[in-house]
Amino acid sequence: MFEEVKFTRMAAVELYHVLQTTNFDDPMVNRFRYMITTNVEALKKEIDEINKAFPAPEKLSEYQTKRNEIFKKYDIKDDKSYSEMPVDAKKSLDDEVLVLETEYKDLIDEVKRLEAEKKEFLDEEITVKLYKINIDLLPTISKDNNYSGWDIWGVLNRHVVIAPKD
Repeated sequence: MFEEVKFTRMAAVELYHVLQTTNFDDPMVNRFRYMITTNVEALKKEIDEINKAFPAPEKLSEYQTKRNEIFKKYDIKDDKSYSEMPVDAKKSLDDEVLVLETEYKDLIDEVKRLEAEKKEFLDEEITVKLYKINIDLLPTISKDNNYSGWDIWGVLNRHVVIAPKD
């Protein structure tokens, strides 16, 4: 059953991501597959609008590549490896990052401005016509997912699941 759903653009992004990436156990009924396909198609339009409204600045990938090269040079993979660095090496890395950030200051300022605008845009309420299904048609959420089954269930339950009337 189709229903107009009001939620923020951020909730639309979240639902789109869940529908695109979640693994479900078989059996899956055709009505469930239809729900996923139809809703992904409807939400894709919103995702495209977001991407069109906020394209990445031209030099962003260049900056990110250079920054990643600095971290790779010092063999930093995560916060833990950074915190375990000797003080001298940490200072050298921090100095190199500071030089890079100074060189790309205008870009970093632009990214911060765009992120603030994008957050406002994502917080706006929109209406999307979604296909909803009865809870009985929802297959079991696989244990093989990047997110917990409860988190996935929460997103699906808020937006596309019709609760029983008993």
